[in-house]
Amino acid sequence: MAQNAKKNVILIHPKVHQASGYCQVPLGILAVAGPLEQAGYGLVLVDAMVDADYKEKVLNALDGAICVGFSCMTGYQIQDGLAIAKLVREKDPGIRMVWGGWHACVAPEQTISHPLVDIVVSGQGETAMAEITRSLEGGLPLDGIKGIYYKENGKVIKNAERPYEDINGFPPMPYHLVDIEKYLIKGDELGDRVINYISSRGCPFQCGFCAEFKVNKRKWGALTAERVVAELAALAGAYKIDGIIFNDSNFFVDKNRVEAISRGLLEKNVNIKWGKANGHTRHLLNYSDELWRLMYKSGLRSILIGAESGSQGVLDLIKKDCTVEDIERLAVLCKRFGVRIWYSFILGMCPDRLTDGFTQTLDLIKKVKTIDPASEVLVFSYVAYPGTPLFERARSMGLPQPETLEGWAGFILDNTKCSLAEKKYQADLEPLIDFYLPLAYRLNAIRIRMHNSLLKSLLFTFFHELALFRCAHNIFFFRWEWYLYKHLGRRFKVLN
Repeated sequence: MAQNAKKNVILIHPKVHQASGYCQVPLGILAVAGPLEQAGYGLVLVDAMVDADYKEKVLNALDGAICVGFSCMTGYQIQDGLAIAKLVREKDPGIRMVWGGWHACVAPEQTISHPLVDIVVSGQGETAMAEITRSLEGGLPLDGIKGIYYKENGKVIKNAERPYEDINGFPPMPYHLVDIEKYLIKGDELGDRVINYISSRGCPFQCGFCAEFKVNKRKWGALTAERVVAELAALAGAYKIDGIIFNDSNFFVDKNRVEAISRGLLEKNVNIKWGKANGHTRHLLNYSDELWRLMYKSGLRSILIGAESGSQGVLDLIKKDCTVEDIERLAVLCKRFGVRIWYSFILGMCPDRLTDGFTQTLDLIKKVKTIDPASEVLVFSYVAYPGTPLFERARSMGLPQPETLEGWAGFILDNTKCSLAEKKYQADLEPLIDFYLPLAYRLNAIRIRMHNSLLKSLLFTFFHELALFRCAHNIFFFRWEWYLYKHLGRRFKVLN
């Protein structure tokens, strides 16, 4: 087919996890799909998390395609994305492959150096992808497109950085391009027809481990309250949605916007529950009681807090800008207003138990669970992302960094080998992060995923009580159940 007759763009969301079936609407590819659809291009969206034959779907769509876009986070998505790209290259050696997403933003130079990557979008991708598509369609040069890296005659070229764009100028997320029924989360704390949504980008805080520092450069931009309310009303009406998970990196930055959204939902009679919205501990402590009551009345049922550690020394190291006491105060406050907290903790930021604040972190987990037993606890292993403030510290401490794009596939948040923990501490962290802490302290979240399986429910009840006992008393020797879990090939894994 002649180049000027090609009108389709293929956008791919590779597998996030090798085995897990849990998924959300792929907002990354939907974001760039909006402007492309507005410009009149045909779109083939492929989500490996829900499309069983996703590789065949990609290959079958190549005839008539202008380019292929990939959106990848650091971790397994890179491995799966490269496997798809290899098949694409074999079938159509001439088609250009464009990589974007979080990993492309934190490591653009290394990403563009891979032979299966032709163009990298670093930063916001909505306008950049539309401009790339127009240039490739018309056989035009790429040198005027800001915010991209590309190859020309074997040489890597870096264009000027793209200025930050107001996201209110982008079209609404085109949810109609995917089958919403495949993404509904049922039996959730927010409802039985729950989907994810994003109302802002970026975060102004300076947590040293976070890739936001590199991706959005501590900028924060948000949709207006009026637009958020209108879009949520439209989603509720079109798809009978009764719950919304906010994927914002920090939803609560602008107190006035949060108040306007809450009032707007009530005034427009948008009958939904909303939650798992990310916020900063100290920032939320400054919210008035009146605003907390308003948010609850409008549907707020949970928030996500990066508690990170029970050690003040570690919190100061990562520039968390809060104290352990602040975290405890927020736990009491949210309990009072009926808002569940999802706490996120990170272990392995230091070499050993003592410097990593291991005992203090477990003590804080126990304390917040005592304050509100309904709260949820997520525990991850530290990953040193390129471009983050703590990256050079990790490298100076001897943490090996991948020299190829493929090498980052194993950098996931439950892989203790990617942390700064020494080998003995790594061996202790693996069963804690992968098994004991989720079983002990994610009671509600795990139960939701097992509500239709009697066998899993019975297994969970037994192992939950055992894990809870071990964590309560810090007894982690003779871990026979952990070895059984590994021996069974994690066939009952529903923890992550």
